[in-house]
Amino acid sequence: MLQRTRRRLAWLALPGLLISGAVALALAGATLPVDSVSEILPDDVVAFAHVRDVRAQWDALRRTEAYEDLRHSRLVQSAIAMGAFDDLERMLAERAKRLGLEPTLETYLDFVGREVAIALRIDRETGEPSYIMAYRVDTPALMRKLAVQDPAALGRLLTERYFGEHAPDATPYGGFDVYALGDDVHYALVRDVFVASNSRKSVEAVIDHALAAGAGSLGRTERFRSEMARLPDGTSLAVYVDLERLLDNKLLQKMSGQDMTPFLTEFHRQFRPTEAIAVGLRLPEGDLYGAEPVASRSARALLRDTASPEISALLPTDGALYFETADLRAMGRAVLESELLARLRNSPRWQELIALLDHPEEIERRFGVQLDLPPAPEGVETNTRFERRMLGHLLTVAGRLAAAGVVGVAIDAPQPDGFEIPAWLREALSGAK
Repeated sequence: MLQRTRRRLAWLALPGLLISGAVALALAGATLPVDSVSEILPDDVVAFAHVRDVRAQWDALRRTEAYEDLRHSRLVQSAIAMGAFDDLERMLAERAKRLGLEPTLETYLDFVGREVAIALRIDRETGEPSYIMAYRVDTPALMRKLAVQDPAALGRLLTERYFGEHAPDATPYGGFDVYALGDDVHYALVRDVFVASNSRKSVEAVIDHALAAGAGSLGRTERFRSEMARLPDGTSLAVYVDLERLLDNKLLQKMSGQDMTPFLTEFHRQFRPTEAIAVGLRLPEGDLYGAEPVASRSARALLRDTASPEISALLPTDGALYFETADLRAMGRAVLESELLARLRNSPRWQELIALLDHPEEIERRFGVQLDLPPAPEGVETNTRFERRMLGHLLTVAGRLAAAGVVGVAIDAPQPDGFEIPAWLREALSGAK
Protein backbone atom coordinates (compact mmCIF):
# COMPACT_ATOMS: atom_id res chain seq x y z
CA MET A 1 0.00 0.00 0.00
CA LEU A 2 2.79 2.37 0.98
CA GLN A 3 4.72 1.57 -2.18
CA ARG A 4 1.63 2.22 -4.38
CA THR A 5 1.13 5.60 -2.67
CA ARG A 6 4.75 6.54 -3.30
CA ARG A 7 4.45 5.55 -6.99
CA ARG A 8 1.28 7.68 -7.36
CA LEU A 9 3.02 10.67 -5.74
CA ALA A 10 5.97 10.21 -8.08
CA TRP A 11 3.68 10.26 -11.13
CA LEU A 12 1.94 13.34 -9.80
CA ALA A 13 5.29 15.11 -9.32
CA LEU A 14 6.55 14.17 -12.78
CA PRO A 15 4.73 16.97 -14.71
CA GLY A 16 6.15 19.56 -12.32
CA LEU A 17 9.64 18.14 -12.74
CA LEU A 18 9.28 18.16 -16.52
CA ILE A 19 8.08 21.78 -16.51
CA SER A 20 10.93 22.83 -14.20
CA GLY A 21 13.41 21.03 -16.41
CA ALA A 22 12.01 22.66 -19.54
CA VAL A 23 12.27 26.10 -17.95
CA ALA A 24 15.84 25.40 -16.86
CA LEU A 25 16.78 24.27 -20.38
CA ALA A 26 15.11 27.34 -21.89
CA LEU A 27 17.01 29.66 -19.56
CA ALA A 28 20.26 27.83 -20.24
CA GLY A 29 19.70 28.27 -23.99
CA ALA A 30 18.83 31.95 -23.58
CA THR A 31 22.46 33.05 -23.79
CA LEU A 32 25.06 32.71 -26.52
CA PRO A 33 28.25 30.71 -25.80
CA VAL A 34 30.51 33.68 -26.55
CA ASP A 35 32.50 35.99 -24.31
CA SER A 36 31.79 39.26 -26.14
CA VAL A 37 29.54 40.75 -28.81
CA SER A 38 32.66 40.98 -31.00
CA GLU A 39 32.50 37.19 -31.38
CA ILE A 40 29.26 37.35 -33.39
CA LEU A 41 30.12 40.37 -35.53
CA PRO A 42 31.35 39.78 -39.11
CA ASP A 43 35.10 40.01 -39.62
CA ASP A 44 34.76 42.89 -42.11
CA VAL A 45 33.97 45.32 -39.29
CA VAL A 46 36.54 48.14 -39.48
CA ALA A 47 35.69 50.00 -36.25
CA PHE A 48 34.31 48.61 -33.01
CA ALA A 49 33.67 50.14 -29.58
CA HIS A 50 32.20 48.54 -26.50
CA VAL A 51 31.69 48.86 -22.77
CA ARG A 52 31.63 45.57 -20.90
CA ASP A 53 30.17 44.70 -17.49
CA VAL A 54 28.16 47.93 -17.33
CA ARG A 55 26.35 46.81 -14.18
CA ALA A 56 29.59 45.93 -12.37
CA GLN A 57 31.23 49.17 -13.45
CA TRP A 58 28.26 51.16 -12.21
CA ASP A 59 28.41 49.38 -8.85
CA ALA A 60 32.15 50.13 -8.61
CA LEU A 61 31.62 53.80 -9.49
CA ARG A 62 29.02 54.20 -6.73
CA ARG A 63 31.61 53.12 -4.14
CA THR A 64 34.11 55.86 -5.06
CA GLU A 65 34.81 59.28 -3.61
CA ALA A 66 34.31 60.77 -7.07
CA TYR A 67 30.70 59.52 -7.11
CA GLU A 68 30.00 61.16 -3.76
CA ASP A 69 31.51 64.41 -5.02
CA LEU A 70 29.46 64.11 -8.20
CA ARG A 71 26.26 63.71 -6.20
CA HIS A 72 26.98 67.05 -4.48
CA SER A 73 28.22 68.81 -7.61
CA ARG A 74 26.74 72.27 -7.89
CA LEU A 75 26.33 71.97 -11.66
CA VAL A 76 24.74 68.51 -11.51
CA GLN A 77 22.34 69.35 -8.70
CA SER A 78 21.37 72.64 -10.36
CA ALA A 79 20.69 70.80 -13.62
CA ILE A 80 18.49 68.32 -11.75
CA ALA A 81 16.62 71.12 -10.01
CA MET A 82 15.98 72.81 -13.37
CA GLY A 83 14.57 69.59 -14.82
CA ALA A 84 17.37 68.92 -17.31
CA PHE A 85 16.84 65.17 -17.02
CA ASP A 86 13.06 65.13 -16.64
CA ASP A 87 12.34 64.34 -20.29
CA LEU A 88 14.80 61.43 -20.29
CA GLU A 89 13.38 60.08 -17.04
CA ARG A 90 9.81 60.29 -18.35
CA MET A 91 10.77 58.59 -21.61
CA LEU A 92 12.50 55.67 -19.87
CA ALA A 93 9.63 55.28 -17.39
CA GLU A 94 7.02 55.34 -20.16
CA ARG A 95 8.87 52.72 -22.19
CA ALA A 96 9.39 50.45 -19.20
CA LYS A 97 5.68 50.57 -18.30
CA ARG A 98 4.76 49.94 -21.92
CA LEU A 99 6.78 46.72 -21.74
CA GLY A 100 5.13 45.73 -18.47
CA LEU A 101 8.26 46.31 -16.39
CA GLU A 102 9.03 48.44 -13.36
CA PRO A 103 10.72 51.77 -14.27
CA THR A 104 13.78 51.15 -12.10
CA LEU A 105 17.53 51.26 -12.65
CA GLU A 106 17.58 47.48 -12.23
CA THR A 107 15.19 47.14 -15.17
CA TYR A 108 17.31 49.35 -17.40
CA LEU A 109 20.41 47.34 -16.48
CA ASP A 110 18.57 44.17 -17.49
CA PHE A 111 18.77 45.56 -21.04
CA VAL A 112 22.22 47.16 -21.13
CA GLY A 113 23.99 46.00 -17.97
CA ARG A 114 26.20 43.34 -19.53
CA GLU A 115 27.72 44.85 -22.68
CA VAL A 116 26.98 47.70 -25.08
CA ALA A 117 28.69 47.84 -28.49
CA ILE A 118 28.61 49.74 -31.76
CA ALA A 119 30.45 48.88 -34.95
CA LEU A 120 31.09 50.14 -38.47
CA ARG A 121 31.06 47.45 -41.12
CA ILE A 122 32.35 47.69 -44.69
CA ASP A 123 30.91 44.81 -46.71
CA ARG A 124 33.75 43.00 -48.46
CA GLU A 125 31.61 42.17 -51.48
CA THR A 126 29.78 45.45 -52.08
CA GLY A 127 31.94 47.95 -50.21
CA GLU A 128 28.79 49.37 -48.63
CA PRO A 129 29.17 50.77 -45.11
CA SER A 130 26.64 49.98 -42.40
CA TYR A 131 26.44 50.44 -38.66
CA ILE A 132 25.68 47.69 -36.17
CA MET A 133 24.50 48.40 -32.64
CA ALA A 134 24.32 45.55 -30.16
CA TYR A 135 23.90 45.03 -26.46
CA ARG A 136 23.72 41.94 -24.35
CA VAL A 137 20.40 41.59 -22.59
CA ASP A 138 19.87 39.72 -19.34
CA THR A 139 17.47 37.41 -21.13
CA PRO A 140 16.94 34.95 -18.23
CA ALA A 141 15.97 37.82 -15.88
CA LEU A 142 13.52 39.29 -18.40
CA MET A 143 12.04 35.86 -19.16
CA ARG A 144 11.35 35.36 -15.47
CA LYS A 145 9.86 38.85 -14.99
CA LEU A 146 7.59 38.55 -18.03
CA ALA A 147 6.75 34.84 -17.49
CA VAL A 148 8.13 33.83 -20.89
CA GLN A 149 9.71 30.42 -21.40
CA ASP A 150 11.36 30.96 -24.79
CA PRO A 151 13.84 33.66 -25.94
CA ALA A 152 12.08 33.97 -29.32
CA ALA A 153 8.76 34.52 -27.55
CA LEU A 154 10.46 37.21 -25.44
CA GLY A 155 11.48 39.12 -28.57
CA ARG A 156 7.96 38.90 -29.98
CA LEU A 157 6.36 39.96 -26.68
CA LEU A 158 8.64 42.99 -26.28
CA THR A 159 7.97 44.07 -29.87
CA GLU A 160 4.19 43.68 -29.54
CA ARG A 161 4.05 45.55 -26.23
CA TYR A 162 6.35 48.35 -27.37
CA PHE A 163 4.75 49.06 -30.75
CA GLY A 164 1.20 47.93 -29.96
CA GLU A 165 -1.02 47.77 -33.02
CA HIS A 166 1.82 49.18 -35.13
CA ALA A 167 4.15 46.28 -34.37
CA PRO A 168 6.22 45.32 -37.43
CA ASP A 169 5.92 41.87 -38.93
CA ALA A 170 8.74 39.40 -38.33
CA THR A 171 10.66 37.65 -41.08
CA PRO A 172 12.38 34.46 -39.92
CA TYR A 173 16.07 33.94 -40.57
CA GLY A 174 18.19 31.18 -39.10
CA GLY A 175 15.56 30.42 -36.50
CA PHE A 176 15.32 34.03 -35.30
CA ASP A 177 12.77 36.77 -35.99
CA VAL A 178 14.11 39.79 -37.88
CA TYR A 179 11.98 42.94 -37.72
CA ALA A 180 12.10 45.95 -40.05
CA LEU A 181 11.10 49.54 -39.30
CA GLY A 182 10.94 50.91 -42.81
CA ASP A 183 14.07 50.48 -44.89
CA ASP A 184 16.53 52.00 -42.45
CA VAL A 185 16.24 49.97 -39.23
CA HIS A 186 16.40 46.19 -38.92
CA TYR A 187 16.66 44.40 -35.59
CA ALA A 188 16.51 41.01 -33.93
CA LEU A 189 16.90 39.45 -30.49
CA VAL A 190 19.52 36.74 -30.98
CA ARG A 191 19.15 34.89 -27.69
CA ASP A 192 20.74 37.39 -25.27
CA VAL A 193 22.00 39.89 -27.86
CA PHE A 194 19.80 42.65 -29.23
CA VAL A 195 21.24 43.70 -32.58
CA ALA A 196 20.10 46.57 -34.82
CA SER A 197 21.47 47.88 -38.10
CA ASN A 198 20.57 50.00 -41.10
CA SER A 199 21.28 46.90 -43.19
CA ARG A 200 19.29 43.68 -42.98
CA LYS A 201 22.29 41.90 -44.46
CA SER A 202 24.38 42.92 -41.45
CA VAL A 203 21.75 41.60 -39.01
CA GLU A 204 21.73 38.31 -40.91
CA ALA A 205 25.55 38.21 -40.78
CA VAL A 206 25.38 38.52 -36.98
CA ILE A 207 22.88 35.66 -36.83
CA ASP A 208 25.13 33.51 -39.03
CA HIS A 209 28.08 34.00 -36.66
CA ALA A 210 25.87 33.35 -33.64
CA LEU A 211 24.76 30.04 -35.14
CA ALA A 212 28.42 29.21 -35.76
CA ALA A 213 29.24 29.94 -32.09
CA GLY A 214 31.55 32.79 -33.13
CA ALA A 215 33.58 30.98 -35.77
CA GLY A 216 34.96 33.39 -38.39
CA SER A 217 33.84 36.47 -36.46
CA LEU A 218 35.68 39.71 -35.76
CA GLY A 219 36.42 38.62 -32.21
CA ARG A 220 38.17 35.47 -33.42
CA THR A 221 40.54 37.22 -35.87
CA GLU A 222 44.19 37.36 -34.82
CA ARG A 223 44.44 41.08 -35.63
CA PHE A 224 41.56 41.99 -33.33
CA ARG A 225 42.59 39.68 -30.51
CA SER A 226 46.20 40.87 -30.63
CA GLU A 227 45.36 44.57 -30.39
CA MET A 228 42.69 44.20 -27.71
CA ALA A 229 44.97 41.97 -25.63
CA ARG A 230 47.51 44.81 -25.43
CA LEU A 231 45.06 46.99 -23.48
CA PRO A 232 45.59 46.74 -19.71
CA ASP A 233 43.23 44.93 -17.39
CA GLY A 234 40.43 47.11 -16.11
CA THR A 235 39.89 48.96 -19.38
CA SER A 236 36.30 50.18 -19.17
CA LEU A 237 35.77 51.49 -22.69
CA ALA A 238 37.65 49.91 -25.61
CA VAL A 239 37.77 51.02 -29.25
CA TYR A 240 39.30 48.99 -32.08
CA VAL A 241 40.09 50.40 -35.53
CA ASP A 242 41.30 48.44 -38.56
CA LEU A 243 43.55 51.15 -40.03
CA GLU A 244 44.57 49.12 -43.04
CA ARG A 245 41.02 48.85 -44.33
CA LEU A 246 39.67 52.14 -43.04
CA LEU A 247 42.42 54.36 -44.49
CA ASP A 248 41.42 53.68 -48.06
CA ASN A 249 40.90 56.70 -50.29
CA LYS A 250 37.91 55.26 -52.18
CA LEU A 251 36.21 54.27 -48.94
CA LEU A 252 36.88 57.60 -47.20
CA GLN A 253 35.77 59.49 -50.29
CA LYS A 254 32.53 57.50 -50.40
CA MET A 255 31.86 58.19 -46.73
CA SER A 256 32.90 61.87 -46.67
CA GLY A 257 32.23 63.00 -50.21
CA GLN A 258 35.72 64.51 -50.46
CA ASP A 259 39.01 63.47 -52.02
CA MET A 260 41.18 62.40 -49.08
CA THR A 261 44.44 61.97 -51.05
CA PRO A 262 46.25 64.99 -49.49
CA PHE A 263 45.33 63.85 -45.97
CA LEU A 264 46.36 60.24 -46.60
CA THR A 265 49.66 61.30 -48.19
CA GLU A 266 50.62 63.37 -45.16
CA PHE A 267 49.30 60.75 -42.74
CA HIS A 268 51.45 58.00 -44.24
CA ARG A 269 54.45 60.34 -44.32
CA GLN A 270 54.28 60.89 -40.58
CA PHE A 271 52.92 57.55 -39.32
CA ARG A 272 54.43 54.12 -39.66
CA PRO A 273 52.42 51.42 -41.48
CA THR A 274 50.07 49.99 -38.88
CA GLU A 275 47.41 47.34 -39.46
CA ALA A 276 45.22 48.23 -36.51
CA ILE A 277 45.11 49.94 -33.14
CA ALA A 278 43.03 49.70 -29.99
CA VAL A 279 42.52 52.56 -27.55
CA GLY A 280 40.47 52.79 -24.41
CA LEU A 281 39.66 54.42 -21.12
CA ARG A 282 40.70 52.79 -17.87
CA LEU A 283 38.83 53.49 -14.65
CA PRO A 284 40.70 51.79 -11.78
CA GLU A 285 37.97 50.36 -9.53
CA GLY A 286 35.47 52.73 -11.14
CA ASP A 287 37.30 55.88 -9.97
CA LEU A 288 36.73 58.86 -12.27
CA TYR A 289 39.59 60.68 -10.59
CA GLY A 290 41.94 57.94 -11.77
CA ALA A 291 40.67 57.79 -15.35
CA GLU A 292 43.44 57.40 -17.89
CA PRO A 293 43.57 56.81 -21.66
CA VAL A 294 45.31 53.64 -22.79
CA ALA A 295 46.40 52.31 -26.17
CA SER A 296 47.70 49.10 -27.68
CA ARG A 297 50.65 50.93 -29.28
CA SER A 298 52.92 53.73 -28.09
CA ALA A 299 53.52 57.00 -29.91
CA ARG A 300 57.08 55.83 -30.60
CA ALA A 301 55.71 52.75 -32.40
CA LEU A 302 53.20 54.76 -34.42
CA LEU A 303 55.14 57.83 -35.51
CA ARG A 304 58.00 58.02 -37.97
CA ASP A 305 61.20 59.82 -37.02
CA THR A 306 60.41 62.94 -39.01
CA ALA A 307 62.80 65.81 -38.37
CA SER A 308 60.21 68.55 -38.79
CA PRO A 309 56.59 67.37 -38.57
CA GLU A 310 54.33 69.42 -40.80
CA ILE A 311 51.37 69.39 -38.46
CA SER A 312 49.57 72.09 -40.45
CA ALA A 313 49.24 69.65 -43.37
CA LEU A 314 46.88 67.51 -41.26
CA LEU A 315 44.54 70.44 -40.63
CA PRO A 316 41.93 71.91 -42.98
CA THR A 317 42.92 74.60 -45.45
CA ASP A 318 39.93 76.86 -44.76
CA GLY A 319 40.90 77.72 -41.20
CA ALA A 320 40.56 81.25 -39.90
CA LEU A 321 42.95 80.75 -36.99
CA TYR A 322 45.90 78.42 -36.48
CA PHE A 323 48.48 78.07 -33.72
CA GLU A 324 50.81 75.38 -32.46
CA THR A 325 53.01 74.75 -29.46
CA ALA A 326 55.51 72.09 -28.48
CA ASP A 327 56.17 70.05 -25.31
CA LEU A 328 53.19 71.14 -23.25
CA ARG A 329 54.14 68.72 -20.50
CA ALA A 330 57.48 70.42 -19.88
CA MET A 331 55.79 73.81 -19.90
CA GLY A 332 53.18 72.65 -17.43
CA ARG A 333 55.79 71.05 -15.16
CA ALA A 334 57.80 74.27 -15.13
CA VAL A 335 54.74 76.25 -14.07
CA LEU A 336 53.74 73.75 -11.37
CA GLU A 337 57.27 73.69 -9.91
CA SER A 338 57.75 77.44 -10.06
CA GLU A 339 58.33 79.45 -6.89
CA LEU A 340 55.63 81.91 -7.93
CA LEU A 341 52.93 79.23 -7.99
CA ALA A 342 54.10 77.82 -4.63
CA ARG A 343 53.76 81.25 -3.02
CA LEU A 344 50.38 81.76 -4.67
CA ARG A 345 49.02 78.45 -3.37
CA ASN A 346 50.04 79.26 0.21
CA SER A 347 48.70 82.79 0.19
CA PRO A 348 45.54 83.62 2.17
CA ARG A 349 44.14 85.37 -0.89
CA TRP A 350 44.42 82.20 -2.99
CA GLN A 351 42.71 80.10 -0.31
CA GLU A 352 39.93 82.66 -0.16
CA LEU A 353 39.44 82.52 -3.93
CA ILE A 354 39.28 78.71 -3.88
CA ALA A 355 36.65 78.83 -1.14
CA LEU A 356 34.59 81.22 -3.26
CA LEU A 357 34.23 78.56 -5.97
CA ASP A 358 31.59 76.89 -3.81
CA HIS A 359 29.65 80.17 -3.61
CA PRO A 360 29.24 81.58 -7.14
CA GLU A 361 26.67 84.11 -5.89
CA GLU A 362 29.39 85.66 -3.75
CA ILE A 363 31.70 85.85 -6.79
CA GLU A 364 29.03 87.76 -8.68
CA ARG A 365 28.49 90.14 -5.75
CA ARG A 366 32.14 90.85 -4.96
CA PHE A 367 33.61 91.00 -8.45
CA GLY A 368 30.65 92.17 -10.50
CA VAL A 369 30.93 89.14 -12.81
CA GLN A 370 27.69 87.79 -14.23
CA LEU A 371 28.11 84.00 -14.22
CA ASP A 372 24.50 83.17 -15.12
CA LEU A 373 24.68 79.92 -13.19
CA PRO A 374 21.45 78.03 -12.46
CA PRO A 375 20.14 78.44 -8.93
CA ALA A 376 21.25 75.96 -6.30
CA PRO A 377 18.55 73.46 -5.31
CA GLU A 378 17.01 74.00 -1.91
CA GLY A 379 17.85 71.61 0.89
CA VAL A 380 20.80 69.99 -0.94
CA GLU A 381 24.42 70.56 0.05
CA THR A 382 26.45 71.43 -3.03
CA ASN A 383 30.07 72.29 -3.81
CA THR A 384 32.48 72.40 -6.74
CA ARG A 385 34.92 69.76 -5.50
CA PHE A 386 34.13 67.37 -8.35
CA GLU A 387 34.60 70.04 -11.02
CA ARG A 388 37.92 71.22 -9.53
CA ARG A 389 39.39 67.75 -9.15
CA MET A 390 38.29 66.56 -12.58
CA LEU A 391 39.66 69.69 -14.24
CA GLY A 392 43.02 69.16 -12.55
CA HIS A 393 43.06 65.51 -13.57
CA LEU A 394 42.15 66.28 -17.18
CA LEU A 395 44.91 68.88 -17.41
CA THR A 396 47.38 66.30 -16.11
CA VAL A 397 46.25 63.73 -18.67
CA ALA A 398 46.35 66.30 -21.48
CA GLY A 399 49.90 67.22 -20.54
CA ARG A 400 50.90 63.57 -20.58
CA LEU A 401 49.40 63.06 -24.03
CA ALA A 402 51.13 66.13 -25.40
CA ALA A 403 54.51 65.24 -23.91
CA ALA A 404 57.38 66.08 -26.24
CA GLY A 405 54.95 66.57 -29.07
CA VAL A 406 53.54 69.33 -31.19
CA VAL A 407 49.92 70.34 -30.88
CA GLY A 408 48.16 72.32 -33.55
CA VAL A 409 44.62 73.68 -33.48
CA ALA A 410 42.65 75.28 -36.29
CA ILE A 411 39.27 76.98 -36.16
CA ASP A 412 36.92 77.02 -39.14
CA ALA A 413 36.31 80.25 -40.95
CA PRO A 414 32.73 81.63 -40.83
CA GLN A 415 30.50 80.34 -43.59
CA PRO A 416 29.72 82.67 -46.53
CA ASP A 417 26.10 83.01 -45.42
CA GLY A 418 27.03 84.54 -42.10
CA PHE A 419 28.86 83.91 -38.84
CA GLU A 420 28.46 80.55 -37.12
CA ILE A 421 30.01 79.09 -34.01
CA PRO A 422 33.00 76.97 -35.15
CA ALA A 423 31.72 73.50 -36.00
CA TRP A 424 34.79 71.65 -34.79
CA LEU A 425 38.24 71.93 -33.37
CA ARG A 426 40.71 69.52 -34.85
CA GLU A 427 43.68 68.53 -32.83
CA ALA A 428 46.62 66.53 -34.15
CA LEU A 429 49.51 65.16 -32.23
CA SER A 430 52.82 64.30 -33.89
CA GLY A 431 56.54 64.47 -33.48
CA ALA A 432 56.69 62.58 -30.16
CA LYS A 433 60.15 61.29 -29.39
